[in-house]
Amino acid sequence: MSVGSIDPSRLLAEMQRLSAAASQSGVTAREQTQAVGFKNALTEALAKVNDAQMQAGEMSDKVMKGDPSVTLAQAMLANQKASVAFEATVQVRNRLVQAYQDIMNMPI
Repeated sequence: MSVGSIDPSRLLAEMQRLSAAASQSGVTAREQTQAVGFKNALTEALAKVNDAQMQAGEMSDKVMKGDPSVTLAQAMLANQKASVAFEATVQVRNRLVQAYQDIMNMPI
């Protein structure tokens, strides 16, 4: 199964099912807190990537409109930062999907 053929709703449903099973199997409060911490960290990281992309888009628009407050170099740098951040996010996602697939393929 390739990464592109994963159904996100199926993946989410399976993760929710596993989460419910884990909570019934005696997962400690500390482990649940760590999961919430990971979720928050991931959400914040995605928000920062989104902000970088939005800022790069705004700077590009300003350069195209001839706004003297933004130089071409600044817009290009913002675009490259957003590109690198996005590529890193894609790689993290790929690793998480691969880890999920490895766990799902483990014999019980």
